[in-house]
Amino acid sequence: MTLTPQGNHSADPEDTVTVAVYDGGSGTDPGSLWYVWAPGTAAPGSDAGWRSFAAGWEALPLPQAGGDWYLHVKAGDLAGNVAEQVSSLFRAVPPPGSGGEGGKGGEGSEGGSGEEGGNSGEGGAPGQEEPSGQAPGGSQPTPGETGPAPGGSTPEAPAAAFTDLAGHWAEELVREMAGLGIIAGYPDGSLQPDRSITRAEFIAVVVRAWKAGDSNAEPAFADARGHWAEPAIAAAYELGWTGGLDAGRFGPDEPITREQMLVILMRALKASAGAGSTAAFADAGSISGWADAAIAAAVELGIAEGYPDGTIRPSVPATRAEALAVLARALKRLAQ
Repeated sequence: MTLTPQGNHSADPEDTVTVAVYDGGSGTDPGSLWYVWAPGTAAPGSDAGWRSFAAGWEALPLPQAGGDWYLHVKAGDLAGNVAEQVSSLFRAVPPPGSGGEGGKGGEGSEGGSGEEGGNSGEGGAPGQEEPSGQAPGGSQPTPGETGPAPGGSTPEAPAAAFTDLAGHWAEELVREMAGLGIIAGYPDGSLQPDRSITRAEFIAVVVRAWKAGDSNAEPAFADARGHWAEPAIAAAYELGWTGGLDAGRFGPDEPITREQMLVILMRALKASAGAGSTAAFADAGSISGWADAAIAAAVELGIAEGYPDGTIRPSVPATRAEALAVLARALKRLAQ
């Protein structure tokens, strides 16, 4: 099998890959030719949405979602032998107006108003005011919030001193993250776990947790220029963790949704769906197509579990506690 091109890091709005399959022995079995786009290089499971393509040549369009994708192809011959191949990375940006990182609702709606699999399930009501970590205009985070304090000073509320965590479903996981210096509290000693977290804040904590370092590259997103999280956003983009909401826009001060959050984390983990599925969730039909495989992978890995009522609430804004909880679980998977 040959793939042309083998990959493309140029972040094009669209791309086309040609797959040629040859067999010089018993001949190619036309019914065995399948492909699927996935966010990682690990071989996707049989339920990952494999699509059949005709023998010979056929255009295989990239998914409409932006971000990083790998083309997985498998084919067999008439003797029963099967071959599989995976491409190098293809980086895409969503078409204008597509909603970003994934489709309807923008870069994905990785938010959520409650913990996933937590005792109470509810971390904070949708529509809650987002964290006040930025000064007006989002230019500089308040000291001790999810972003670093001006000049990189030490967080003002140590992990053991949060005044509003006692008895919270995410208390243990949040304290773990705070103890690692990944998040800090507000100057008044609170963490405000049930307030929503912005896209910039989430990217900043993921970059910090992965020790990825900031980037001085020219921003890919016009609305990130001059933002306090610009270096972290640039680093995440270079690593292929985020593709933005739509061409040229990141939406740094918008709340991040639950599906957006999980897409970014699964890209950071380089995880693919395998045997995971979202079908069991009562609101599976509301999951954006671009986020389905990432959510399935997160469920399979135990990073996301959903709510007691059987929903996953993909487009609801994520709270600070939820974001830290899934991040803590992802870091544990990374360490295994």
